[in-house]
Amino acid sequence: MAHPTLTRIFPAPEADVALEGLYLQHALHLPSASQQGPLVYSNFITSLDGRIAVEHPVTGQFGVPDTIANRRDWRLYQELAAQADILVTSARYLRDLSQGWAQDTLPLSSDPAYADLQD
Repeated sequence: MAHPTLTRIFPAPEADVALEGLYLQHALHLPSASQQGPLVYSNFITSLDGRIAVEHPVTGQFGVPDTIANRRDWRLYQELAAQADILVTSARYLRDLSQGWAQDTLPLSSDPAYADLQD
């Protein structure tokens, strides 16, 4: 199976780059000389109509729409989480986790696909 890539359009020149390691290259966990306070970043994904969650027709629970939930975005999220000192999440996530409905554990998945990020 080929490793996923994406096309970087900024900064120029346009180039195909590997998805794995993309956010790690930014070394967000290391302070920069120009940083004068905490580094705060956010990560979210929405459908084209702006939805971040939809109601499941049977359970009534809200979750990420199947059309936008995928391993590529989850990999990038895991790379951000691996570099974070703290994650701010929703109370709904905590309720879903306690019920066994959450997408995965935070901050980092225990899935072997993300073992490289544990270090």
